[in-house]
Amino acid sequence: HLCCKRDNRKVIRTSTLTPSAKMCDIAEDQVDAVSPLLQKGLAVKAAESLKVIKEDLSEWLSELLKINITAENFLQALDTGVVLCHLVKAIQEHAQGLRDEGKLEQSKLEQPVPLAGIKCKEAAEHGSFFARDNTANFITWCRSYKIGDAILFESDDLVMHKDEKLVVLTLLEVARRVAKLGMRSTDLAMMEISIDNEEDVKEATPLPKASDTKIPPAKKKKLPLNLVESVLKVIKECQCNPQIFVEHHGKGKFRLQRQGKDHVLFARFLRDKIMVRVGGGWDTLEHFLLKHDPCRIKALKMN
Repeated sequence: HLCCKRDNRKVIRTSTLTPSAKMCDIAEDQVDAVSPLLQKGLAVKAAESLKVIKEDLSEWLSELLKINITAENFLQALDTGVVLCHLVKAIQEHAQGLRDEGKLEQSKLEQPVPLAGIKCKEAAEHGSFFARDNTANFITWCRSYKIGDAILFESDDLVMHKDEKLVVLTLLEVARRVAKLGMRSTDLAMMEISIDNEEDVKEATPLPKASDTKIPPAKKKKLPLNLVESVLKVIKECQCNPQIFVEHHGKGKFRLQRQGKDHVLFARFLRDKIMVRVGGGWDTLEHFLLKHDPCRIKALKMN
């Protein structure tokens, strides 16, 4: 639901693609929450963000399974459940190969790969019982892989195209896990591993408090300067008073502060978009700022 009641105020709710699916509230005193044009504008921006992630997933599945899948035909290519069954078999074959070579000890994995066979009706048609059966088998396998219900789609979400976002969330989580097995995965999953590795090697020191003083240049290896410049340029378009405060902490890491609220985010280029990782999820920088910068909402409403 886009609107709900809280303290006698209406709020618009939008979300970042994250396993916890945390919600961000935009108060009615900032924008007209019931404006159809505003709701349409927010939906367009959310769809643009989702499309970037679908493109990443589509490229991964196409290369891994030798099929033709794009962001445009994403649900249609998956809704018989056949591709998902093939994905499971590919993951199992990779894990089994590692185990046979002595490179994988399932007992030491945080989430061991379920190796039990999965049934698949190869001739399943769109919307058929067999499509639901294939999809249900994939969901059962995901549950045995300890993927939580909070991000796990239901059969109708895919077969009947009811909730594309949940399908994307589930596949993103699968991609994260296979990346840790050394298997070809999505660019976003590989970026997450890179970010986590960089953070692990740093000393466990808290970030300094935001201030008006400039921070010294990072001594670590820097990402291409155009990423830093691009992120700062977009963020500093804020016309609020006070503006969003931003600090660059090196390696695509930024700290944003506005009205006492802090956000630490990691930025990376994915094709022609700036993607930011906040918590456990990914979003386009533009869509993320749309949920935290009131002046962007007002600009969207005027457009």
